[in-house]
Order: sequence, then C-alpha cells, then structure tokens
Amino acid sequence: MLCYSDDANSIIKRQRRASSLLLEEVLQGSLERECLEERCTHEEAREVFENDEMLKMFWDIYYGGRRCSSSPCQHNGVCEDSIRGYTCTCAEGYEGENCAFAKNECHHQAKVGCDHFCYPGSNSYRCSCADGYELGKDKKQCIALDACACGRLQDSDNLISETRKKSDERFPWQVLLLNSEGKGFCGGVLLKSNFVLTTAECALLHSHFQIRVGAGPNGTSAIGKIMQVGEKHIHIRYDEDTGENNIALLQLQEHVECDNYHLPVCTPERDFAEHVLIPNLAATVGGWRMEGDELQGEELQVSYLPAEDCKQLLNTSLTNRQFCGHLQEAVDKRLAGGSFLVTEYKGTWFLTGILGSWPLEDTDWETLLFTNTARIHTSKTYKDMGNDKFLNVYVEIGLDLFITLKMLSLIYGIYVFPYE
Repeated sequence: MLCYSDDANSIIKRQRRASSLLLEEVLQGSLERECLEERCTHEEAREVFENDEMLKMFWDIYYGGRRCSSSPCQHNGVCEDSIRGYTCTCAEGYEGENCAFAKNECHHQAKVGCDHFCYPGSNSYRCSCADGYELGKDKKQCIALDACACGRLQDSDNLISETRKKSDERFPWQVLLLNSEGKGFCGGVLLKSNFVLTTAECALLHSHFQIRVGAGPNGTSAIGKIMQVGEKHIHIRYDEDTGENNIALLQLQEHVECDNYHLPVCTPERDFAEHVLIPNLAATVGGWRMEGDELQGEELQVSYLPAEDCKQLLNTSLTNRQFCGHLQEAVDKRLAGGSFLVTEYKGTWFLTGILGSWPLEDTDWETLLFTNTARIHTSKTYKDMGNDKFLNVYVEIGLDLFITLKMLSLIYGIYVFPYE
C-alpha cells in the first residue's frame, strides 16, 4: 500500500465492490472526504495525488464507474451506470448510444442506422442496399448475397478487412487498359463482373485494346486476368474540346470471376453521393501514374473542394456533373486517365468520380477535376422482337446499374448520358 507521510490517514477499509479494490491502494483520508463523501472534480483529485500516473489510475476507475453523473443520455433517456461504462435507455423515437438520433431522420455519422442508403420517413427511416446485397433482419444491415457483392475488401481468409495497407496491393476493382503491345496506357474501374468504366478519351486512344483486371502495383501481377473488350460505348455528349462528359462504358466479352482480387466497386445513389460521400468524407484516388513509358499503381488521398474555390483555382466553369478534389499530398507525376475516386462508408467502398485529363503543366496539380459518376444514367435502346416498336430503358447507376443482362441480345445501342 502507498502512503506519503507518517501521519497520513489509514487506508480506507470499508467494504467495496470488486472494481474498487485498486482504490484501496491509492486513496488517502483526504481523498475520502473529497471524493467519496461527496462528488469531486478532477482538480480536487489532483490536489491529493503527487504525480500524474497515480491521478490517472484513480480517475479512470473513479469516474469510469460514475459516468451517469455527466448526464450523457439525451432526449430524456435514462442512464444506468455499469463497470467502467453506462447504458442509455432511450425515450420513444430516439436511438443511439446516447439517444442522440431521431429514428425518423437519417444520421450518416452515427454508428447506428443504415449500412448503405437511407431514406427519412414520418415515423422511422428506411434502408436499402447496394447491388449484390440484401437487408438483414434488423432492416439496417446489408448482407452480401454472393462473391461478387460490390465494394468489399477481404483478407486471405475471406474475412472482411477493416484496414488495408496502401502499398500492398491495388483495389480489387482497379483495372489497366493495355494496347496491342501489352503496355498499359489508361486506368478504369470494374462496375459489374463484365462492365468497366473509363474515360472517353482513353477509350478512343486505340481501336483495339485489352483489360487487365486485378492488376498488382506495377500492372503485371500474377493474379491479374486479361479480358477482351466486346464493345465500347462513348458518352453520346462527350465534348473532346471541353472534356465534358468524358466517360465511356466498356463491355467485356466474358464475366470476371469474383474473388478477393477481382471485385466490382459499389455505385451510390445520387443523393447519398452528393450529400454524404462527396462533401463530408475523405476519398482515395486509385489509378496509375506515368513513370516514363510505364504505368505504376498509385493511390492518393483527396478531400472535397467547394465549387467556387475550384473555379477560382482552375479558372474554369463547372457543370452540375463535375466536382473538384484537393490532394492532401504533393505529387510530381501525372496520373493516367481513367483513375477513379472511391469513398469508404461503414466498411463498403463506393465510386464517386472518375478523373479525366490531368491538369496542364502551368495549372494547379493539387486540384483535380472529376466527373460525378452518381449523375450518370445508362440508356439502352432495343428493338422489341415482336414488332418494330423501340423502347428506351433508363437505369441510374447506383440503383439498378443495368437491366437484366439477358436483354443484351436485344440491344441496338447503349449510351451513357447525363442525369437531367
């Protein structure tokens, strides 16, 4: 036991709970008067102890067992102390660890709530999931339906990975476009097991090219799969001069077999992307940087840049289908076209943008201009085989990215055009 003077009061001997045993080793008589007979403050406890280590040891146990005294439960929630913690019983209509969130509102910053998409309601919010998932029994959790469920990072034991090391490997949805000589020239992102999104500029560079899916850091990983491009579809309103609508959809001849290294990214609903992912969360650019004649894998951290700041820095106007990101670290190498922007939300990765042309030499390399992929629709025009009636099907990326693939045999044309 610890005493600091001969005439110090004897150590407290009264019976306590098991969690208080350590207090008997550190408490002095003056502390009993200050902190047991009545509630004490941190400063009052500091006056008793002669070093910070002893103070911290006491305070962690003392305050940790009486946390309800700080009234943590909001909106008339009832607090109950527990060992080194507390529990809130929320009033009707509220939820969360501290009863901070109304059940009829969407609170994306909360641990509770929807795993993916949320819609407010009169009495309660409603949840839905990205492609390849279904709602769990609690109607909030999103459960993967199969191995191709989008936006997941898994370790070698097929467990969901909470962290990833930037330099270890590329995103499983990152792809590399290869010319006839087998050299990489642009990037892209896997949207479905047989569809890749890249830029129109990249898609027009070569008449014939292949795609390496699951490419490693230098684009030549043994786990990479070479896929043939069946069709390429340039945005119908792509403007080569201004770079507006600089996107293209590539249809592969075969489906990619999904595993830890080959997976599609999730595509978010428009409101979710524009009000939650893009303005509020840090994002990652995944792509390829130019190293002489070769492309090397690259990842960069990006934060959202307000439109007015972007216009001033780039000296350009923005459409409602564009937004800017600010690099959090300096770069001295160009990124290849087709590099993409992804944002993690509650363990799932969502595509929010695709990078067009790299800024010119005399412009700001820290500010990047992205096409907002949440504002893209796919339009499929096909001919009804029973008559000559043409049908137009509009499918928004992030809701149902594509109509049933069996309809592809009926498709006369496939275009990507802006949401209006």
